[in-house]
Amino acid sequence: MTVPITTISNPSSSAAAQGQVARKYQEEIFQQAQKAWSIPGNVIAYLRTGSGKTLISVLLIRWIATQEKSRGKVIVFFVPKVSLVEQQAQYIEKETGLRVDRLHGSLAFNFSDRQGWKKRFETHDVVVITSQLFIELITHSLWSIDKVSLMVFDECHHARKNHPYNGVMREYAQIKDKSRRPKIFGMTASPYWNEKNPALSLSTLETNLQSKIVGVHEHVEELQANFSRLDEIIQQYPYPPQTYEEYPEPTLYNTLKVFYVNSPDLFDRLAVPWSKIEMRYYMTLSNLGPYCASLYLYSEMQHHMAAATAKAKELLAPESEDHSMNIDTTDPSKSPPLEMFDILEILDDFSSFFELKDGMLPIAVPMNWNSPKIRVLADIIRKNQKKGFQCIIFVEQRQVASCLSKVLEAIPELEGLVRSAHLIGQGVSSDAMTNQAHFSKGDPIKLFREKAINVLIATSVAEEGLDFPECDLVIRFDPLQHLVGYVQSRGRARSRASKYIVMIQQDNMAQLERYRALQQGESYLSQTYHTRGYALESMKPTRDPWDDIYDNTDSYELAERDRIVIPSTGAVLTYDNAMGLLSHLCALIPRDAFTPAHRPVYEGDFQCRMRLPASLPLASKDLVYIGYPKRSKKEARRSVAFLAVKHLLRLNVFNEYLLPVSQDSIDDEDAEEEKRQIEAEKYGDLPPDLMEVEVKDPWYLGEKLWVHQVVVSGREAVGLVTGTQLPPVQVVHDGREVRMSAGSLLPLDSYEEEFPRQIMNDFMRWGVRARNCGKKFPAPQCSFFLVPLKADGGVDFETMVRFLEKGPSYDWSEVTEDMYDHILVMNRWKTGSTYRLKKTFEDLTPMSKPPADSPQAGFETYQEYFTQMWSTKRRCVTIPENGPMLGVVKLPRLNNGAYTLEKAPPSPEEEDDSTINLTPQSVCSWVPFPLGLSDAFAALPYLCRRITDVYRVRVARQGLRLPSIRDNYLIEALTVPWALTIFNNQRLETLGDAVLEVCVTVQLLNQYPNRHEGQLSKLRQQYICNRHLLMRARELGLEHYISCEVTAGQYWRYTCETLEVIEEGAGPPRRSSTVTFARRSLQDCMEALLGAAYLEGGIGMSLKAGTALGLNFGGALPWTLRYRCDREEVPAAPLFTLLQERLGYEFHWNDVLVEAVTHPSFASSDGTSYQRLEFLGDALINLVVVEYLFKKFPSATSHELSYLRAKVICSPTLAFLAITKLEVHKVILANNMDLWKAIDQWVPILESLTSEDIVKRSWRYDPPKAISDVFEGIVGAVLVDSGYNYETAAAVVELVMGDALAHLSPSMATNPIAEVLEWVAKAGCKKLKFRKNSQTATDINADAIVVQVHETVVAGPVLASSGSVGKFIAAERALAVLADPENPLSLAKLCDCAAMAKAEEAMDDMEISEEENTPASAEADPALATSVVAGEGEGEGANSSTNSAAMGMKLSE
Repeated sequence: MTVPITTISNPSSSAAAQGQVARKYQEEIFQQAQKAWSIPGNVIAYLRTGSGKTLISVLLIRWIATQEKSRGKVIVFFVPKVSLVEQQAQYIEKETGLRVDRLHGSLAFNFSDRQGWKKRFETHDVVVITSQLFIELITHSLWSIDKVSLMVFDECHHARKNHPYNGVMREYAQIKDKSRRPKIFGMTASPYWNEKNPALSLSTLETNLQSKIVGVHEHVEELQANFSRLDEIIQQYPYPPQTYEEYPEPTLYNTLKVFYVNSPDLFDRLAVPWSKIEMRYYMTLSNLGPYCASLYLYSEMQHHMAAATAKAKELLAPESEDHSMNIDTTDPSKSPPLEMFDILEILDDFSSFFELKDGMLPIAVPMNWNSPKIRVLADIIRKNQKKGFQCIIFVEQRQVASCLSKVLEAIPELEGLVRSAHLIGQGVSSDAMTNQAHFSKGDPIKLFREKAINVLIATSVAEEGLDFPECDLVIRFDPLQHLVGYVQSRGRARSRASKYIVMIQQDNMAQLERYRALQQGESYLSQTYHTRGYALESMKPTRDPWDDIYDNTDSYELAERDRIVIPSTGAVLTYDNAMGLLSHLCALIPRDAFTPAHRPVYEGDFQCRMRLPASLPLASKDLVYIGYPKRSKKEARRSVAFLAVKHLLRLNVFNEYLLPVSQDSIDDEDAEEEKRQIEAEKYGDLPPDLMEVEVKDPWYLGEKLWVHQVVVSGREAVGLVTGTQLPPVQVVHDGREVRMSAGSLLPLDSYEEEFPRQIMNDFMRWGVRARNCGKKFPAPQCSFFLVPLKADGGVDFETMVRFLEKGPSYDWSEVTEDMYDHILVMNRWKTGSTYRLKKTFEDLTPMSKPPADSPQAGFETYQEYFTQMWSTKRRCVTIPENGPMLGVVKLPRLNNGAYTLEKAPPSPEEEDDSTINLTPQSVCSWVPFPLGLSDAFAALPYLCRRITDVYRVRVARQGLRLPSIRDNYLIEALTVPWALTIFNNQRLETLGDAVLEVCVTVQLLNQYPNRHEGQLSKLRQQYICNRHLLMRARELGLEHYISCEVTAGQYWRYTCETLEVIEEGAGPPRRSSTVTFARRSLQDCMEALLGAAYLEGGIGMSLKAGTALGLNFGGALPWTLRYRCDREEVPAAPLFTLLQERLGYEFHWNDVLVEAVTHPSFASSDGTSYQRLEFLGDALINLVVVEYLFKKFPSATSHELSYLRAKVICSPTLAFLAITKLEVHKVILANNMDLWKAIDQWVPILESLTSEDIVKRSWRYDPPKAISDVFEGIVGAVLVDSGYNYETAAAVVELVMGDALAHLSPSMATNPIAEVLEWVAKAGCKKLKFRKNSQTATDINADAIVVQVHETVVAGPVLASSGSVGKFIAAERALAVLADPENPLSLAKLCDCAAMAKAEEAMDDMEISEEENTPASAEADPALATSVVAGEGEGEGANSSTNSAAMGMKLSE
């Protein structure tokens, strides 16, 4: 079959550009693969390097992608090295247009995100992946082989023994139904690894991949025509001399060797692996010469001394003025040796010889400083130079590649001829030689492909897989080790004019014979492949030179291996993955600086005994395992690891997906959009950041109407009419008590009025506009009515009809004194303002002269005053001369509705006659409006808001099935800051967050008794994170009960579109309104509800509320009943007598207290460490402190509560309490001398402090975290020992922490950095900054902090144990300097920002003055002036509301 695809102009896979077709021999391999798969069967393409094997795989990928059997499956392209993932993915993407994903182990993946992995595979057609990562995906059942249509193995000769390729094939063989197995296509240029028995290599490879090796048979001539016989040359070089006379003495090695001779343990104290460095130094000296050897030594010592310097910085930090920073460092084992500084000085002296500058050596390197081998290499390069010259030099060791790439450019004889870089494998070698040096030039692979460099020095990483252009010269600088390396490296010389040079030492017959054997082995292999008639006896195993690379596992042992597939999930446990699972489990165990890394310990040879870390919370019998006898040591380890994981799976240490944490991992609210979409499949579309929802609302007009009596300060009652029977409520507004009673049915049929609803609506609209908003309604109808009542409680329609028919009157003769206070006055020239009549001044007229002490003083008459005040450029006011003057009080428009939840005794305020204003009666109209009704309209916004809140929380209590929590707590919990009320849920959210944490912690601690703190922390995070709370809130429909309506505004919100009656049976009434609020409000309300429940009834009520909200609290049963312990009590040991006295608590079980004081270094098989109890105690302390602050500072904001909590719940403060209050240093069980020395150093320091010192300046101190951990462990132990009696444990915490808590105050300074920044900002300075001291990495002060003001250093350099502490100290010193007027570095003497600001302000004033003098002044616009005076919402109340609403909108946005 011929497929029309891209072709290549040369055999290189990179040459397959678009628009070309494949060669005949490539099509032949492709057709053989198609034919084999129809049998069915699998194939391995055996073609030399550069013959276009990847192009053949692309043909197959295209073909497989079109097959119906491949629908819903992916194609997997395996590569043996991470560096090949991107290269092959780009090529497949370019040539197929399919969706290609890139996966390898160096990327950070979350195996618990099952939905994410599922979507990843479903949204890609091809996955280029390393085989080890694919095995892990199979292990955790994230994908399976039967969901793969084609598996391509690049460099498939690796499929042997315990290479991950073979691991994939072992899982492949587990699929018994062969029709469900994917097709396999292998690619290799060297299907052998044993030149002595190539037949065995071929057979083994075919068996392992269950494939047949195929090659080119019909188009051999075409293949050979493109690969002419390569010119292989043996280049000999002389032995290196014993000494290099012309190299300068003393060498760097000689100077450093003196330190080792004088003090053999010096380098061990500096953590420098001198023996390894020395060994590699001599190897480099023999291979490259003295300069390269010294260059290597310099680079290595720089690397290790930088690490030693960083460690010394913590110990050599400058002493603070406070003695708390003055820690004794005279201990020789802790202090850096003085010789370290001598070594640093020596390295500095040699830097002019070796320190790179812009990626280049600082000096030219004479040829006689190099070995004879480099001289021969230089001659080879010079002789083969031509235009576009490209060369690859293969070496065996990393340091050789690094040094050689640098020195070739610095040899004068090669100047202008060589542009080099080196390429080595990923990571860091055992001698710490890293591959970072050449990255100063860029990616060496990319540079070589683009011919920015022409010489690439590489280790075996470049032998196979990587796509390079044709090279003119390939040099094997170091001896060949195996046949694969020979064939693969030679394949890089693929052009007709290429040369392949093997460098062999003179008279070294062993190297020469080895090379000849490799040549013969390749020829023998070719013959073997083509004859395929080898005898069975020729397949006897011989020694494999790669046995050291791959574990030599016996075939019988492979057959004996057990395998477990978990039925519920499909996760697979095998010998291959068991050790990795255990290592991952141990890596999650938290540890401090004094605890070594946790890992399994394997003992024994052919029968292995394995011991897990004692920090795992397991019984002693579950920590030790013994495996079965095996034929190899590594197989014995795999066997015991398999048994251990199998047992831990039963103990629930691993879950059903073989993960040490839950599979339903949920990230924080800032997780990527991909996760958001994945979760939407399960929970529906996630809402946008701003949600528009329907919230419960009582304001509805139905067929039935209910009337509720409203009384303000005991005055006559008015009626509130609505379609919902409302609960009785009361609210205090401006010291006046407003009460609303329960409603009664309003019989509209008994009234004679024809349109009672319209009458009530019109009256309501007039009253609201007069007393509340002053603006037209956005909708034509009100959603409830406030109406006058008769003495019998009925609606007074007569009064409303009379009021509406008569309207405002200018006939003042009807007004008598007994009507004062019951009259509303409107001024024709003050549209939009409403007044209440207080009295009539018959003795005053508009022509009267104002008194000297009145606001109208200075005018001849009142008429003149009012004419000038009310006139505008667009209107002229006329004031009649006759008529009396009225004394009126302006009524503010009240539409805020923000009431307080605090109970305040009603105290009706008396109106002050001094607020009476005079206005001419002749320009005013009046309407009768009873005082009680007017006060009711004034209080209406507050009453309506209260009614809405009460109604909403009572519906929420029923809908969410919440326990009996008082209304005010629920109202506060469900009111978001968006509403701009006096109260909101942020304080309760802070309290509820602590409640949530402690309740989930207790549940998980008891649900998973065998999981360590690291696992529990991850589990807890998923249950307390915002995303989890958001999903629970959406499931419950919590968004329908949130109060978020803005209380201030210009418009009346209680409106509807129609007054039409909804008939009975027409469906449920729409008691809801549409609002918009931030999505984050949902999770805040969830936590606030827990806070409200806790205030109502402590932990017991919180458990009920949390269970109703669907949180992982383990049910509503109280802890004391749920976790009751019936085992026999064992009193605490005498060691803990003093501790119990300090706690005021007597323990019932000694083992709980022992666990609480046991450091991980002391943990044994008889007991575990304090980590699980510390995990519990941390959550307990958090809740106790937050509750204390919540009650002590009722007006503190959420931010202030969080800040104060951080002041006491921090390692320094808890360590201080542990030492001074509990003396835990006398009872800690630890087995680490460094830890004990650190504790001994800090005990006197902490004992010398006061509670006030530690609370205000905790940032100064950095005691060992183990001290605070023990404190938290003891607190957790109290809770466990008391049978989870929270009140008992909380009382103990408050007793111990009382002194520290007493010093907290919201007015406390934050920290020195905030203080200095705030102080400088108030002074008007804008040029203060913190920066690191700019020195070299090995300088002891490199990370020191300095403070600059106007580029002048005012404090520092300050070196501390951490960067944050250094900044705090520097800021404190800077503030003292800047604030001292006598100091030459004071801010007054350094800063001119204030003067510059004044100058700029003066310039702005001048510009404004010029603008004001222009004719285009704002005052010249009559329309603008008229809009201000004559606008409908011009009153003071309306302006205030408008401004408040604008400010609220600003905050909301």
